[in-house]
Amino acid sequence: MPRSEHTYWADMQSNRLGSPELPIADGQLHRFHVEGDRSGSKNGWYVLYGDGLPAGSYGSWKTGETINWGARLDRQQTAQERKAIAKLRRQAGKRRQDEQQMVWQAAATKAQTLWGASPPATDSHPYLQEKCVRAHGLRLQRSALVVPLREVSGEIQSLQFIHPDGSKRFLSNGKVVGGCFLIGDVNKVIYVVEGFATGATVHECTGEAVFVAFNCGNLKAVAVAIRLKYRNIKLVVAGDNDQFTRSNPGRAAAILAARAVGGSYIVPDFAGVDLSDKPTDFNDLARLENS
Repeated sequence: MPRSEHTYWADMQSNRLGSPELPIADGQLHRFHVEGDRSGSKNGWYVLYGDGLPAGSYGSWKTGETINWGARLDRQQTAQERKAIAKLRRQAGKRRQDEQQMVWQAAATKAQTLWGASPPATDSHPYLQEKCVRAHGLRLQRSALVVPLREVSGEIQSLQFIHPDGSKRFLSNGKVVGGCFLIGDVNKVIYVVEGFATGATVHECTGEAVFVAFNCGNLKAVAVAIRLKYRNIKLVVAGDNDQFTRSNPGRAAAILAARAVGGSYIVPDFAGVDLSDKPTDFNDLARLENS
């Protein structure tokens, strides 16, 4: 096996992505299982070119991580060689993007089918009872609540499943970035939040439209998509107050999202309430205040 492929494989291992076997330097996109991911999944990808100057890229669709690689030479690369490697990396990136779109589209088709076959959820679901909120159009897949992740245009791109015990998972290979769930009708103000229970609480308390972004890392993407559609409406990012986590990622993400769209942000203030269960969001605050 050429030395460059061993070196490339070692580089992948050092970045904790791994590879089940030595990579193939054929310029094609290959998928592989990333250690620590769900059994049977193939979220890892790589493209390796072996002709001339060995170069390639690899990464994880799950995390969005992309790493470029080039073989080290005993001599300095010429301008022409650097240009050739840059071209190969662009080609690798294009193949990765094409493959990712195919994976996302297949998941979206599955999501739309599952959503269409799922019956409406009722307010009596254990998770909704625990969170003291209503169903707001959710559906059921066996015992799990089903929340659609939609583009702001309304097209379903994936699903989230919330089990009676509160555990959550997304549909395998579905696109999360930019996906959101609207509670209520758009009127004077739009709130953007992380989770469904928080969104339901904010809507039930304000009567205003709420877009659920599903996690703090998606707040900015959802807020930007909303701003492009609703250019003149007031946007408020109602973030989580991750006060028990270093750097408070919920609050930090809310600030970034609000700044990106010229909106404002709020986070719950837990002064004077019981902190023993480490509350973080507006649903936690509402339940504590009503207990």
